[in-house]
Formats: sequence, C-alpha cells, structure tokens
Amino acid sequence: MKYVRELNFDQKPNYKMLKGLFEGLFRELSYEDDMKYDWIMHKFQILERRAQEEESERRQKAQEAMLKANSKNGKKNHAKMQLLEEEERKRKEEDDKKRQAEEVRQQAMSKEFE
Repeated sequence: MKYVRELNFDQKPNYKMLKGLFEGLFRELSYEDDMKYDWIMHKFQILERRAQEEESERRQKAQEAMLKANSKNGKKNHAKMQLLEEEERKRKEEDDKKRQAEEVRQQAMSKEFE
C-alpha cells in the first residue's frame, strides 16, 4: 500500500510487480484458482435461493390443489395432479439446465478477461 500511496497522479504503476504481489499472496495462502469469483458466486446464491423459494411455493400450491382435487373428484383429479407435477419437474430440469448454461457462460467471460 505504501508503494501505491506514494505514486504521483501522473505516474504509471508497476503493474507487473503489483500482480506478482497478489499472485504470491494467493499461493502463500494456498488458494485454488477455481475461476469462481465472489461477485459471481453471490449472484448465483441469490438466484438459487430465489429459485428454491419459488419451487417451494409451487410444491405447496400443487399439494393444496391435489388435496382439494382428491376431496372433490377422487381419482380423476389425482391423475391430473400427477400430470401437473410431472410438468413442474420438467420445468425445473429446464431451469437447472439454463442455470448451468449461464454458469458456463460466466466462466467463459471471466476467462476472456485474463
């Protein structure tokens, strides 16, 4: 920090030396370069939490609907609920695939900046 603070406004920093300091600290602390950055992971954690909450809501509504359907029309509505649950499962799989594709895209973007 002392080096950086002593730079004049128009003076160009020694980026190679500064990068070496960070890389040395990275190795000294035994970190692993997994290409997962805090700002990317935080975003995915928020999205994952939101998806889990939405999935929980969908399941609860589906269960309520199934109970209601079973109490009114028995087996006929039960079959419909099973179809709805299957559609919901497929939608979740599609969402998971989209999320994985987004992660791959983010990793590719981060590699471009190296």
